[in-house]
Amino acid sequence: MYIHGQFINQKGNIITVEILSHGNRTEEKIIGTEAGGIYFQEDAVEITDEMNDTFDHLLRHSCTVRLLCRSFISDFYNKSCRNTVVNVLRDGQIVFAGFIEPLVFSQGYNEEYDEVELNCIDVLSSLQYSRYLNVGTPGVEYTTIKDNAEQKTFLQICSAILTIATESLIISNAAQHPIRLYYDNSKALSSDESGPTSVFSQISISELLFLGDEEDDVWMQDAVLEEIMRYLDLHIVQDGEAFYIYAWETLSSKNASVQWKDLLSENTKASERKAITLHTDIVADTGTQINIDEAYNKLVLKDNVTSMKNLISSPLEEDDLTSPFSGKQKYMRMITSPAEGRTAREAFCMAWEEKPSEWGKAYVTDWYIRVMTNRKWTFYPQSVLGTTGGTSYFPYSGNNEWQNVLPDAIGRGRGTALLKVGSVEKKMDAKDNSISGKLDMETWLVLGVGQAQSSQGITSKGLMERIPCAVYESNAAPGVYSPADDSTTNYLVISGRIALTPTRELSCPPYKETVSYGDSDLHTVAGPDGKEYYSHQFYMAETPYSRPMLNKTVGNGFIPFSGKTLKECQMKRNMYFDKADDVSKFQVLCCMLVVGDKCLVEKKLGQAFFAGDTPGTGNGTPNDYVWQPYKTREECESDKEYYSQSFTIGFDPKIDDYIVGTEFSIQNNISVGMNLDAEGMAIPICKADGLQGKVKFTILCPAWSFNVAMTGVIVSMPPWEDNGTYKPPVEGIVLSYVENICIKNFEMKLYCDNDGYESLEDNDIIYASDTDEDFCNVKDDLEFKITSGLTGDEGYALGVKTGLNISTPSNLKTGSQLLDIYDRNTGNTAKPEQHYVSNHYDDCHVPRVAMTQNLEDENGNVGLFNRYRHEAMDKDFWVSGISRNLAEGTAVLKLREI
Repeated sequence: MYIHGQFINQKGNIITVEILSHGNRTEEKIIGTEAGGIYFQEDAVEITDEMNDTFDHLLRHSCTVRLLCRSFISDFYNKSCRNTVVNVLRDGQIVFAGFIEPLVFSQGYNEEYDEVELNCIDVLSSLQYSRYLNVGTPGVEYTTIKDNAEQKTFLQICSAILTIATESLIISNAAQHPIRLYYDNSKALSSDESGPTSVFSQISISELLFLGDEEDDVWMQDAVLEEIMRYLDLHIVQDGEAFYIYAWETLSSKNASVQWKDLLSENTKASERKAITLHTDIVADTGTQINIDEAYNKLVLKDNVTSMKNLISSPLEEDDLTSPFSGKQKYMRMITSPAEGRTAREAFCMAWEEKPSEWGKAYVTDWYIRVMTNRKWTFYPQSVLGTTGGTSYFPYSGNNEWQNVLPDAIGRGRGTALLKVGSVEKKMDAKDNSISGKLDMETWLVLGVGQAQSSQGITSKGLMERIPCAVYESNAAPGVYSPADDSTTNYLVISGRIALTPTRELSCPPYKETVSYGDSDLHTVAGPDGKEYYSHQFYMAETPYSRPMLNKTVGNGFIPFSGKTLKECQMKRNMYFDKADDVSKFQVLCCMLVVGDKCLVEKKLGQAFFAGDTPGTGNGTPNDYVWQPYKTREECESDKEYYSQSFTIGFDPKIDDYIVGTEFSIQNNISVGMNLDAEGMAIPICKADGLQGKVKFTILCPAWSFNVAMTGVIVSMPPWEDNGTYKPPVEGIVLSYVENICIKNFEMKLYCDNDGYESLEDNDIIYASDTDEDFCNVKDDLEFKITSGLTGDEGYALGVKTGLNISTPSNLKTGSQLLDIYDRNTGNTAKPEQHYVSNHYDDCHVPRVAMTQNLEDENGNVGLFNRYRHEAMDKDFWVSGISRNLAEGTAVLKLREI
């Protein structure tokens, strides 16, 4: 519905009101006509300034349109904020453009013409009804938005919000009223900046800050815009179809004009600042109000920091896990009698049929699995062949059928899977018939190894054919990973646990109906504590809730790692055949990490990249890792060159440790002197690395390792480093003894060494003004959610820990964290927090006169950028807000003493 009309106010101005509902002009009503059934009330239109105090940064306005209506008009009631647009014009110039406030309309029904009051809000007020990037609206999925969050400039964020909000703002002749975003050029990146828009176009921040941890945490659009303005100590106001961004100091100065630049079109203009003396000829009434604004003797501002905790999301992160299957299912049965001799043999035969024995040491372990997936990761392969071949299965399709097929493929050494695994152990003891009803499930990342070998064993070429095993690729850009200064070092710390699950020999064929004491094919096998009787069976089920059946087509499926397993490949001595531990890293996984245009490279033993570079130790010390420019496969001459842009993850065994069958923590290379409260494999990130951008992490394949001449000297390396020098026999290849590689509790977290400073407490970042001791009235509720970067020295001076924060903006000119900006009004360079505290303290630490004055709105008497003088008080004032009565042609100015 299109409703419009005009009236002439007391000053002779033509006031036009246009109302357009849902963009539909099919039905038209003209205000002031009998056919329209709508008339203006006497006090028809008022625009009201909604500013509370000088700490407001979105200077909102509301508009009240008062009508007399003969009929109920349902279009005046709106569920959504921008359904109905309202434009108010004075002599053809837009003085208000906004929307009818949603969910507040009411209309009487007792009179022929009922009084109707339309409460309208401007664009800045309407932003409170929409989440950032319109999350939650139809077709806008939170997870998709968050996964693709970008590092955007302040200009991109502000212009996107306002462009969408003003898309249908102008009802008539929209081409003649383009949206403008004028900026007063009061802030710059540095004092020598000539570009007036640099703080908006050269400062960026991650959208992840505004998206929160969950959908309910997403910021509203007004909060995003307001926080940017607060950080820069600027204020934004809508005046008709134009928006103005400025500092209070621009208005409180005595400049003759304000120079503006439109951030959207790059056009410039100047606003003359008239110096107007208040006298009886221009005032509209005698209702002048004079107050003394509240004064504060101290301002305290707190940085509400949002930390950047992880470089990548762990594949084991519970919040990101889902399953294509409806539940767990029984997958495997282990029968163990942990000894040799007649008693153990008899107990094993009875345990086969789950019958207890008086010996009581045999046990049956049932293993359950549930195939999982992580929406941020891709695991390969995505399809597998069944054990009988010919049939392809797609375990991630969600059809909930044959969950066993993927772990079966892992058992054949074909691929990577994310599995929830748990077991129930039943003691076959005639004196104890207790049962266990609790099943604890752990999430493991499992890489199949066993039986994926040729007659020559597992070769380096065969391992490379498995690339990639798993890939994490994030389009989200959290921010700058490098520290703010050269003396501080950030660290990526990789932690978790790794186990190489051993292959097992069976005491008898797995699917016999019964096992008898005298069976010729029954024999002992190696166990963790000597000889034992051991065998296992695998199960399958069409769906997780179907009855499990023995899967006799699988001779060797996925074997879960257990603390009661066989141990192999003992590390007996070092390369010099000494019983001294000089191996700090046994390489297990070869990985590639790309961040922006850089990749992580691990130096080989003796390798250096430039003159004076510390040669690599081959033991995974922090200095062994460097960030190098990343080259795509097309830019590399060979696979070896491409895959050499990589690093390895491993563990630190000691002499006499068994490499296979033992669960190890990922190698720790953090010493006390590094000042890190962490344990794991630390990779340094320096300011010079300039690390920022999107992240891609790839688990390429298992590392190649072997026992040199079966001497107990264990060597490991990436498979592309094998030049044929070593030709170990099958029994010398470590992975020949391995069924799978199991990874638990895997994390890649970010830490900072605080420039070596030790902070006793993790204090809040606080910025405080000077203190006026003449009185006590502290304002301590100020908070920044966008927070400046800190050098190590600055952090120590503030008594806080420095770190990596999503809430810290980036300086695009330097490629590092934003440390400070320049204020053209004061001539100072400081952190935005310091500018904010200092400027507001200067304004409000002394009592200032605040005056409300009603003026005749004609002949240029009223202007947002004018200066006003009151001769009797001998004071000058600047304008903080304007309210207008368009029927009377008057305006109420909120004036503040300069």
